[in-house]
Amino acid sequence: MKPVIAAPAIAALIYRAWSRKSLTSVGLVTAFLTASAHALHPWSVFFTLLGVFFLAGTAVTKVESLRPNVSSALRAN
Repeated sequence: MKPVIAAPAIAALIYRAWSRKSLTSVGLVTAFLTASAHALHPWSVFFTLLGVFFLAGTAVTKVESLRPNVSSALRAN
């Protein structure tokens, strides 16, 4: 993958994870190393799939916090 595309994309993913506090500091370093390793491959599909996986995983973890707490509702009755 071209460094001109990969570097800003990696920076954007890391900044998004840091600003939303979705990863720990070790997770940020691991994400950076993983993204860099995927960006080194000449085909961009691997890096694209990694980005889609990260963004989809972040969106899915938000679903759990939006779901009402069923156990506390049952205890109230």
